[in-house]
Amino acid sequence: MALLTRQQVADLIGVVPRTIFRWVLAGQFPKPLHLTNKTARWRKEDVDAWLAKKTAEAAQTAQG
Repeated sequence: MALLTRQQVADLIGVVPRTIFRWVLAGQFPKPLHLTNKTARWRKEDVDAWLAKKTAEAAQTAQG
């Protein structure tokens, strides 16, 4: 299981790191694993699944 930092997730998606936490708080992005009180990591599988879902939604919207 690969774990990604907030910066790695942000770079992968193309947003600033703060956006990730805003999405998590809004229920729009997978919650991280909290390794310590100050250390959060996302499972790469969760991020990949979220990206696949968003890509499919965008393709469906583009088709009309």
